[in-house]
Amino acid sequence: MEYTINYTICQPYSATVEADSPEEALKQVLKDPRNDWPFDEEEYVATSAEILDEDYERIEHIEDSTEHPYQIIEKLLGKLKNE
Repeated sequence: MEYTINYTICQPYSATVEADSPEEALKQVLKDPRNDWPFDEEEYVATSAEILDEDYERIEHIEDSTEHPYQIIEKLLGKLKNE
């Protein structure tokens, strides 16, 4: 199945990956972000994040965050595991 992960730093960023589950999709983005997300810059803060299924239905989201992009994706992963 295809999943899309979106989040906002100062502008929207997005990645679409093939995975067997939403959790696996988030893990892929953490391991190998094939995009231009500025993950290595410590001063960047992600303000929101979401994961969508292939029909663009929201699976999970976080709003009003003040965390580094890696942390917000880890938080999304944690929310999915707790469901």
